[in-house]
Amino acid sequence: NQPLSDTATINSLPSKGTRAGNYLAFDANGDMVASAGTGADAALRTDLAASDGSSLVGHIASGTGAVARTVSDKFTEIVSVFDYWSDSEKADVTARTTSLDVTSGYLNALKALKTHGGILWHPPGEYLLGTSASANVIEIDNTWLQGVTIQGAGRGATKLKCNTKAHQFFNLNTPGGPWAWRDLSMEGIWVSADDLTYSGNSAIKATYGADYLLENCDIGYFGYGGVQTYNVDGFAAINNRIHHSGWEGFLFSIGSHNIRTAFNIFSENKWHYDINGYDVISTSDRFMKTRSVYQTWGVTIERNASTYDVYDITFNSPQFIDTGDVGFNVSSYDAAYPVSNIVVNNPIMNI
Repeated sequence: NQPLSDTATINSLPSKGTRAGNYLAFDANGDMVASAGTGADAALRTDLAASDGSSLVGHIASGTGAVARTVSDKFTEIVSVFDYWSDSEKADVTARTTSLDVTSGYLNALKALKTHGGILWHPPGEYLLGTSASANVIEIDNTWLQGVTIQGAGRGATKLKCNTKAHQFFNLNTPGGPWAWRDLSMEGIWVSADDLTYSGNSAIKATYGADYLLENCDIGYFGYGGVQTYNVDGFAAINNRIHHSGWEGFLFSIGSHNIRTAFNIFSENKWHYDINGYDVISTSDRFMKTRSVYQTWGVTIERNASTYDVYDITFNSPQFIDTGDVGFNVSSYDAAYPVSNIVVNNPIMNI
Protein backbone atom coordinates (compact mmCIF):
# COMPACT_ATOMS: atom_id res chain seq x y z
CA ASN A 1 0.00 0.00 0.00
CA GLN A 2 1.04 3.55 -0.65
CA PRO A 3 1.50 5.84 2.42
CA LEU A 4 -1.33 8.38 2.74
CA SER A 5 1.19 11.18 3.00
CA ASP A 6 2.78 10.20 -0.30
CA THR A 7 0.50 10.76 -3.25
CA ALA A 8 3.22 10.22 -5.85
CA THR A 9 2.64 7.25 -8.11
CA ILE A 10 4.94 4.26 -7.52
CA ASN A 11 6.21 2.84 -10.75
CA SER A 12 5.64 -0.75 -11.69
CA LEU A 13 8.08 -3.52 -10.85
CA PRO A 14 10.97 -4.05 -13.23
CA SER A 15 10.44 -7.03 -15.51
CA LYS A 16 11.08 -10.55 -14.27
CA GLY A 17 14.20 -10.87 -16.42
CA THR A 18 15.58 -7.61 -15.02
CA ARG A 19 14.81 -8.64 -11.42
CA ALA A 20 16.45 -12.09 -11.71
CA GLY A 21 19.48 -12.39 -9.41
CA ASN A 22 19.18 -8.80 -8.22
CA TYR A 23 17.63 -6.85 -5.34
CA LEU A 24 14.82 -4.39 -5.38
CA ALA A 25 15.98 -0.91 -4.56
CA PHE A 26 14.88 2.68 -5.00
CA ASP A 27 16.67 5.21 -7.16
CA ALA A 28 17.12 8.91 -6.43
CA ASN A 29 13.53 9.60 -7.59
CA GLY A 30 12.03 6.99 -5.29
CA ASP A 31 11.25 4.58 -8.13
CA MET A 32 11.87 0.87 -7.83
CA VAL A 33 14.87 -0.47 -9.71
CA ALA A 34 16.76 -3.76 -9.87
CA SER A 35 20.17 -3.54 -8.18
CA ALA A 36 23.02 -6.03 -8.19
CA GLY A 37 23.86 -5.02 -4.63
CA THR A 38 27.52 -4.49 -5.54
CA GLY A 39 27.65 -0.74 -5.81
CA ALA A 40 25.26 0.14 -8.56
CA ASP A 41 24.82 3.49 -6.82
CA ALA A 42 27.67 5.55 -8.31
CA ALA A 43 27.43 8.21 -5.60
CA LEU A 44 27.73 5.56 -2.87
CA ARG A 45 30.78 4.07 -4.57
CA THR A 46 32.36 7.50 -4.60
CA ASP A 47 31.57 8.05 -0.93
CA LEU A 48 32.99 4.67 0.08
CA ALA A 49 36.17 5.24 -1.92
CA ALA A 50 36.81 8.59 -0.21
CA SER A 51 39.42 8.87 2.54
CA ASP A 52 36.63 8.88 5.14
CA GLY A 53 34.63 6.08 3.50
CA SER A 54 35.25 3.69 6.38
CA SER A 55 33.08 5.95 8.56
CA LEU A 56 30.08 4.81 6.46
CA VAL A 57 30.65 1.10 7.15
CA GLY A 58 29.42 -0.53 10.33
CA HIS A 59 31.13 -3.12 12.53
CA ILE A 60 30.06 -5.07 15.58
CA ALA A 61 32.05 -7.69 17.45
CA SER A 62 30.55 -11.10 18.18
CA GLY A 63 29.25 -11.99 21.61
CA THR A 64 26.86 -10.62 24.18
CA GLY A 65 27.09 -6.92 24.91
CA ALA A 66 28.96 -5.94 21.73
CA VAL A 67 28.24 -2.39 20.64
CA ALA A 68 27.98 -1.23 17.06
CA ARG A 69 30.66 1.12 15.81
CA THR A 70 32.10 2.21 12.48
CA VAL A 71 35.00 0.56 10.72
CA SER A 72 36.78 3.92 10.91
CA ASP A 73 36.55 3.87 14.69
CA LYS A 74 37.80 0.27 14.78
CA PHE A 75 40.80 1.05 12.58
CA THR A 76 42.04 3.80 14.89
CA GLU A 77 42.99 1.17 17.47
CA ILE A 78 45.99 0.13 15.38
CA VAL A 79 48.12 2.21 13.02
CA SER A 80 50.31 0.42 10.48
CA VAL A 81 53.59 1.93 9.34
CA PHE A 82 52.55 0.83 5.84
CA ASP A 83 49.81 3.47 5.94
CA TYR A 84 52.51 6.14 5.57
CA TRP A 85 54.76 4.69 2.88
CA SER A 86 54.75 4.58 -0.89
CA ASP A 87 54.34 1.29 -2.76
CA SER A 88 58.07 1.24 -3.52
CA GLU A 89 58.96 1.72 0.16
CA LYS A 90 56.60 -1.06 1.23
CA ALA A 91 58.03 -3.36 -1.45
CA ASP A 92 61.57 -2.61 -0.24
CA VAL A 93 60.63 -3.56 3.31
CA THR A 94 58.79 -6.77 2.46
CA ALA A 95 61.54 -7.88 0.06
CA ARG A 96 64.13 -7.15 2.81
CA THR A 97 66.40 -5.32 0.38
CA THR A 98 66.80 -2.28 2.72
CA SER A 99 67.77 0.01 -0.13
CA LEU A 100 65.32 2.79 0.80
CA ASP A 101 65.35 4.72 4.06
CA VAL A 102 61.82 4.87 5.48
CA THR A 103 62.43 7.15 8.48
CA SER A 104 60.21 10.01 7.32
CA GLY A 105 57.09 7.89 6.94
CA TYR A 106 57.89 6.04 10.16
CA LEU A 107 57.87 9.28 12.14
CA ASN A 108 54.59 10.31 10.51
CA ALA A 109 53.05 6.99 11.60
CA LEU A 110 54.12 7.68 15.19
CA LYS A 111 52.62 11.16 15.06
CA ALA A 112 49.28 9.60 14.11
CA LEU A 113 49.17 8.15 17.63
CA LYS A 114 49.77 11.52 19.24
CA THR A 115 46.26 12.13 20.58
CA HIS A 116 45.38 8.71 21.93
CA GLY A 117 48.39 6.37 21.84
CA GLY A 118 47.86 2.82 20.64
CA ILE A 119 49.61 0.12 18.66
CA LEU A 120 52.02 0.86 15.81
CA TRP A 121 51.95 -2.30 13.70
CA HIS A 122 55.04 -3.42 11.78
CA PRO A 123 54.30 -6.04 9.10
CA PRO A 124 57.05 -8.60 8.41
CA GLY A 125 60.12 -7.20 6.65
CA GLU A 126 63.35 -5.26 7.20
CA TYR A 127 63.12 -1.52 7.79
CA LEU A 128 66.05 0.80 7.10
CA LEU A 129 66.00 3.83 9.41
CA GLY A 130 68.33 6.69 10.25
CA THR A 131 70.58 6.77 7.17
CA SER A 132 70.81 10.57 7.11
CA ALA A 133 70.14 11.17 10.80
CA SER A 134 71.82 14.27 12.21
CA ALA A 135 70.25 13.61 15.63
CA ASN A 136 68.55 10.71 17.38
CA VAL A 137 66.64 8.64 14.85
CA ILE A 138 63.35 8.42 16.75
CA GLU A 139 63.20 11.27 19.24
CA ILE A 140 60.18 11.08 21.53
CA ASP A 141 59.07 13.68 24.03
CA ASN A 142 56.77 11.75 26.37
CA THR A 143 54.71 14.84 27.08
CA TRP A 144 53.10 14.56 23.65
CA LEU A 145 53.35 10.86 22.79
CA GLN A 146 52.49 8.26 25.42
CA GLY A 147 50.86 4.87 25.61
CA VAL A 148 52.49 3.50 22.44
CA THR A 149 53.31 -0.14 21.63
CA ILE A 150 55.87 -0.79 18.90
CA GLN A 151 54.48 -4.13 17.70
CA GLY A 152 56.22 -6.48 15.29
CA ALA A 153 55.27 -9.81 13.73
CA GLY A 154 57.94 -11.72 15.68
CA ARG A 155 61.68 -11.73 16.29
CA GLY A 156 63.35 -12.02 12.91
CA ALA A 157 60.06 -11.53 11.06
CA THR A 158 60.15 -7.77 11.75
CA LYS A 159 63.61 -6.18 11.86
CA LEU A 160 64.34 -2.49 12.39
CA LYS A 161 67.84 -1.61 11.16
CA CYS A 162 69.41 1.52 12.64
CA ASN A 163 71.73 2.86 9.96
CA THR A 164 73.71 5.29 12.10
CA LYS A 165 76.35 4.81 14.78
CA ALA A 166 76.34 8.31 16.23
CA HIS A 167 72.78 8.71 17.49
CA GLN A 168 70.27 6.85 19.63
CA PHE A 169 67.69 4.70 17.87
CA PHE A 170 64.69 5.21 20.20
CA ASN A 171 65.35 8.14 22.54
CA LEU A 172 62.57 8.87 25.04
CA ASN A 173 62.85 11.80 27.42
CA THR A 174 60.87 13.84 29.96
CA PRO A 175 58.33 12.25 32.33
CA GLY A 176 55.73 10.09 30.66
CA GLY A 177 54.85 6.60 29.59
CA PRO A 178 53.94 3.86 29.18
CA TRP A 179 55.84 2.56 26.16
CA ALA A 180 56.33 -1.01 24.91
CA TRP A 181 58.35 -2.86 22.29
CA ARG A 182 57.12 -6.35 21.39
CA ASP A 183 57.96 -9.16 18.98
CA LEU A 184 60.62 -7.60 16.77
CA SER A 185 64.36 -7.29 16.20
CA MET A 186 66.47 -4.13 16.36
CA GLU A 187 69.91 -4.14 14.78
CA GLY A 188 72.61 -1.47 14.88
CA ILE A 189 75.95 -1.05 13.12
CA TRP A 190 78.54 -3.26 14.71
CA VAL A 191 82.07 -2.24 15.61
CA SER A 192 84.60 -5.01 15.20
CA ALA A 193 85.08 -7.51 18.00
CA ASP A 194 88.64 -6.24 18.54
CA ASP A 195 87.70 -2.57 18.69
CA LEU A 196 87.81 -1.14 22.22
CA THR A 197 85.86 1.95 21.23
CA TYR A 198 82.10 2.19 20.97
CA SER A 199 79.95 4.14 18.57
CA GLY A 200 77.76 5.83 21.15
CA ASN A 201 74.23 4.65 20.44
CA SER A 202 71.73 2.28 22.00
CA ALA A 203 68.57 0.66 20.73
CA ILE A 204 66.51 2.26 23.51
CA LYS A 205 67.44 5.11 25.80
CA ALA A 206 64.81 6.26 28.31
CA THR A 207 65.29 9.24 30.61
CA TYR A 208 62.56 9.64 33.23
CA GLY A 209 59.12 8.26 32.56
CA ALA A 210 57.51 5.08 33.85
CA ASP A 211 56.15 1.69 32.90
CA TYR A 212 58.30 0.64 29.98
CA LEU A 213 58.12 -2.90 28.59
CA LEU A 214 60.46 -4.86 26.32
CA GLU A 215 59.12 -8.30 25.44
CA ASN A 216 60.20 -11.04 23.04
CA CYS A 217 62.69 -8.86 21.17
CA ASP A 218 66.16 -9.38 19.73
CA ILE A 219 68.56 -6.44 20.11
CA GLY A 220 72.10 -6.60 18.79
CA TYR A 221 75.10 -4.81 17.28
CA PHE A 222 74.58 -1.44 18.91
CA GLY A 223 77.75 0.42 19.70
CA TYR A 224 76.83 1.32 23.27
CA GLY A 225 74.17 -1.11 24.31
CA GLY A 226 70.71 -2.56 24.09
CA VAL A 227 68.83 -0.54 26.74
CA GLN A 228 69.84 2.49 28.84
CA THR A 229 67.53 3.96 31.50
CA TYR A 230 68.08 7.03 33.68
CA ASN A 231 65.76 7.87 36.58
CA VAL A 232 63.05 5.61 35.22
CA ASP A 233 60.25 4.31 37.46
CA GLY A 234 59.36 0.92 36.03
CA PHE A 235 61.02 -1.09 33.28
CA ALA A 236 60.14 -4.72 32.56
CA ALA A 237 62.11 -6.93 30.15
CA ILE A 238 60.84 -10.43 29.45
CA ASN A 239 62.16 -13.13 27.12
CA ASN A 240 64.56 -11.01 25.08
CA ARG A 241 67.94 -11.74 23.49
CA ILE A 242 70.50 -8.95 23.97
CA HIS A 243 73.83 -9.44 22.22
CA HIS A 244 76.90 -7.81 20.65
CA SER A 245 76.77 -4.54 22.56
CA GLY A 246 79.84 -2.31 22.69
CA TRP A 247 79.22 -1.78 26.41
CA GLU A 248 76.16 -2.83 28.43
CA GLY A 249 73.38 -5.07 27.29
CA PHE A 250 71.16 -3.46 29.96
CA LEU A 251 72.09 -0.33 31.93
CA PHE A 252 69.72 0.77 34.70
CA SER A 253 71.24 3.98 36.04
CA ILE A 254 70.89 7.25 37.97
CA GLY A 255 68.12 6.23 40.30
CA SER A 256 66.22 3.90 37.96
CA HIS A 257 64.00 1.64 40.04
CA ASN A 258 61.11 -0.80 39.93
CA ILE A 259 63.06 -2.87 37.39
CA ARG A 260 61.85 -6.39 36.59
CA THR A 261 63.62 -8.69 34.14
CA ALA A 262 63.02 -12.38 33.46
CA PHE A 263 64.09 -15.12 31.03
CA ASN A 264 66.41 -12.88 29.02
CA ILE A 265 69.54 -14.20 27.29
CA PHE A 266 72.69 -12.04 27.15
CA SER A 267 75.73 -12.85 25.01
CA GLU A 268 78.75 -11.11 23.43
CA ASN A 269 78.29 -7.87 25.37
CA LYS A 270 81.07 -6.10 27.27
CA TRP A 271 78.89 -6.16 30.40
CA HIS A 272 75.58 -7.89 30.23
CA TYR A 273 73.74 -6.17 33.07
CA ASP A 274 74.85 -2.94 34.79
CA ILE A 275 72.89 -1.57 37.76
CA ASN A 276 73.25 1.91 39.28
CA GLY A 277 69.73 2.01 40.69
CA TYR A 278 67.52 0.21 43.21
CA ASP A 279 64.54 -2.12 43.57
CA VAL A 280 65.70 -4.49 40.85
CA ILE A 281 64.56 -8.11 40.54
CA SER A 282 66.01 -10.46 37.95
CA THR A 283 64.46 -13.92 37.53
CA SER A 284 66.05 -16.72 35.51
CA ASP A 285 68.10 -14.41 33.30
CA ARG A 286 70.95 -16.17 31.48
CA PHE A 287 74.35 -14.47 31.18
CA MET A 288 76.50 -16.16 28.59
CA LYS A 289 79.76 -15.39 26.82
CA THR A 290 81.06 -11.82 27.13
CA ARG A 291 83.42 -10.05 24.74
CA SER A 292 86.89 -11.41 25.49
CA VAL A 293 88.76 -8.22 24.49
CA TYR A 294 87.63 -6.58 27.75
CA GLN A 295 87.96 -7.29 31.41
CA THR A 296 84.37 -8.37 31.62
CA TRP A 297 81.62 -9.18 34.08
CA GLY A 298 78.34 -10.93 33.54
CA VAL A 299 76.64 -8.58 36.01
CA THR A 300 78.03 -5.46 37.65
CA ILE A 301 76.34 -3.54 40.47
CA GLU A 302 78.13 -0.28 41.13
CA ARG A 303 77.68 3.01 42.86
CA ASN A 304 79.69 5.76 41.22
CA ALA A 305 78.09 8.87 42.77
CA SER A 306 76.83 9.94 46.17
CA THR A 307 73.64 11.50 44.83
CA TYR A 308 71.66 8.28 44.45
CA ASP A 309 71.40 4.95 46.24
CA VAL A 310 72.04 1.40 45.05
CA TYR A 311 70.14 -1.18 47.09
CA ASP A 312 67.43 -3.86 47.15
CA ILE A 313 68.70 -5.89 44.22
CA THR A 314 67.73 -9.55 43.87
CA PHE A 315 68.79 -12.18 41.36
CA ASN A 316 66.69 -15.34 41.41
CA SER A 317 68.17 -18.42 39.70
CA PRO A 318 70.61 -16.54 37.44
CA GLN A 319 72.78 -18.56 35.06
CA PHE A 320 76.37 -17.48 34.43
CA ILE A 321 77.88 -19.42 31.53
CA ASP A 322 81.33 -18.59 30.11
CA THR A 323 81.03 -14.95 31.18
CA GLY A 324 84.73 -14.18 31.22
CA ASP A 325 86.75 -12.87 34.18
CA VAL A 326 83.97 -12.46 36.75
CA GLY A 327 80.37 -13.59 36.70
CA PHE A 328 79.14 -11.13 39.31
CA ASN A 329 80.79 -7.87 40.42
CA VAL A 330 79.68 -5.47 43.19
CA SER A 331 81.60 -2.26 43.75
CA SER A 332 81.39 1.28 45.09
CA TYR A 333 83.70 4.11 44.12
CA ASP A 334 83.15 5.78 47.50
CA ALA A 335 83.36 3.73 50.70
CA ALA A 336 81.05 6.21 52.44
CA TYR A 337 78.23 5.20 50.11
CA PRO A 338 78.21 1.40 49.83
CA VAL A 339 75.72 -0.66 47.91
CA SER A 340 73.38 -2.66 50.16
CA ASN A 341 70.93 -5.52 50.33
CA ILE A 342 72.16 -7.53 47.35
CA VAL A 343 70.67 -11.04 47.19
CA VAL A 344 71.55 -13.87 44.80
CA ASN A 345 69.38 -16.96 45.08
CA ASN A 346 70.23 -20.34 43.53
CA PRO A 347 72.83 -19.23 40.98
CA ILE A 348 74.23 -21.53 38.32
CA MET A 349 77.88 -20.63 37.87
CA ASN A 350 80.11 -21.78 35.02
CA ILE A 351 82.29 -18.75 34.34
